[in-house]
Amino acid sequence: VSETFVCEKGALNVSRRGYAIYRDKQPPETAVTKYDITEDNVNEFIEGCRTGKLENTAFSAAESTLTAVMGLEAIVRGAEMTWEKVSRM
Repeated sequence: VSETFVCEKGALNVSRRGYAIYRDKQPPETAVTKYDITEDNVNEFIEGCRTGKLENTAFSAAESTLTAVMGLEAIVRGAEMTWEKVSRM
């Protein structure tokens, strides 16, 4: 499973095995993990617990969820949604 995000400056393809960034006509910038990225994330979390350096992802998780809600509302209503409109719902 992978996802590709496209914008006017290029594209990003992410999967459980790594990522590839495509910009203009340049060769893609890639990174591949030795194993499934889920294991990478678990290892980073455990290391964060050991060192006391845990990443707080609450804000990015909330923003991600709100972005999905905004997209759904735009589809259902057939109209453009903004952060302001969706936060007043």
